[in-house]
Amino acid sequence: MTKKNTSTKAKAKAAGAKMPADYKAAEVPFTSIEGHELLIPLSEIRIEDGIGLLAALEPIIENDGDMEIKEIGSIFRAVREGNFIADKAGFEEFTRMNNLKPSLELIMAYVGEMSKGLS
Repeated sequence: MTKKNTSTKAKAKAAGAKMPADYKAAEVPFTSIEGHELLIPLSEIRIEDGIGLLAALEPIIENDGDMEIKEIGSIFRAVREGNFIADKAGFEEFTRMNNLKPSLELIMAYVGEMSKGLS
């Protein structure tokens, strides 16, 4: 016998209420993201390099966008090892643990812009 989820949240969702995940963040231009100038513009990125970076995201895409710590590290490693950084010293300074959230937002926005070319 399966137990039915009767939480308030489940009832609200069943009644058609929007949940926080149902709201998409307003899309902002990549050039307005803090640190964007540290990365090479996509117009200068070779296709094989871009596809390599997108491939580093496959585990995250397959997991419905949920990231594990090791996957975050893989993404940053792929950016560092690829041909994506315009200002290496600035990028190293920007991507420190005390700046994790803005660093992650920068990389995910960059990859998001890159993936637009696939659709």
